[in-house]
This record gives sequence, structure tokens and C-alpha cells, in this order.
Amino acid sequence: MTRISALRAVVIFIAVVHGSARADTVGPVVLTPEGLNTNFTLTGVYNPGTPVTAYSGPGLPWILVFTLPTMPTSEAFAIPDIGIFGIDTTVKVNGVSFPETQVVFFSVGQEGGITVCLSTDCTPDFPPAPSFFDIFTVDSKNNFTQLYSGDVTAPTFLSGSFPVDGNQSLVGIAPTPEPSALILLGTGVLALGASVRLKLTKMS
Repeated sequence: MTRISALRAVVIFIAVVHGSARADTVGPVVLTPEGLNTNFTLTGVYNPGTPVTAYSGPGLPWILVFTLPTMPTSEAFAIPDIGIFGIDTTVKVNGVSFPETQVVFFSVGQEGGITVCLSTDCTPDFPPAPSFFDIFTVDSKNNFTQLYSGDVTAPTFLSGSFPVDGNQSLVGIAPTPEPSALILLGTGVLALGASVRLKLTKMS
């Protein structure tokens, strides 16, 4: 499936440049309603080679939790044409709080994924966001599914346990980039931008 989301392409590009590892195991995404909010829980295990931080390390389990309004009325951004939206919130990873986190949701047309950037901006900064989790959800028929009903401008989060494609899901912990990596990142971002503009031009 062709991805026309520049946001997702940039996140994956950062993963490649900074040697981020796929998760050994990724549990289901669990959505639990509570009043007007929905609690999210994601679990997994870091791959060997993951840098050691206060919330990561080789072979260690991770648990990521956050809460969003079940029917959010304030979004960081929504792009209906390509089926994505983002919401700023506070996320805890292994008990460590990240109060300026952006969670991005992708519609079925964009493979039904969720990306958690431990920053309020999933687009690349210099240096880029220190860490991200890129999770793709699938159903029993191996079709991608979404975690909400409605469209990206007025979503309503569902409840339940949603399986994850561990072969696709990335759990990235990016080290501090070297100058050469920044040059490569900048070149890649420019190329991605040109590619996305070309695809959008052809679609219009």
C-alpha cells in the first residue's frame, strides 16, 4: 500500500537513520473507557541493542500509557485528505512521564497505525525527537484496522483490545545524532517532501 503521509514517511526515515530497532514482541493496544476519557495501554519488549535510558534498555519490557478524551474536540492537527490526526497529551513510558507528547492516528487507508512521539512535534527537529513508538494494528484476518469510529475531524475512540503486527511495528530510541546524520536527515527530508508533493499533484 502506498503511503502518502509525509509525517509517517519522516518518522520511518528517522528510524532508519538512527538505527531504531523493531520490538521483539508487541502486545495489543488496549483502550479502556473511563468517564469522558479513554485510557490507552501499549506493551512490548525492547530489542537487543536498544540504548539504555531511564525508560529503555536491551531486552527490557516496556509499558506505555496515556489518556485522551473519548470524543476529542481539540486536535493538534487533522489532515482529512490523507486520513491522519494528532493529539497532544502526557505519556508515561515505564513510569517516566513525557508531558509534551504527540500521538498520531492513521486511518485504515493509512494502514490503521498509531505513532507516539515523545515530543509535541512528530515532524523532524534538529536534533529529532529523542524517541518514538510506531505501532500498526491488525485484525484476525491480517487487515489493518483503526482504533476509532468517525472521520479524522470528529473521531470517537473505541474500547477493547486491538492486535498488533509485531513484524511491522517499530520501537525507536534515537541516540544523539552526529553532524553527518543531521546532513543525511536533512537530505532525506527534502527528498521526501519533493516525493510527497509530486504524489499529491498527481492525485489532484
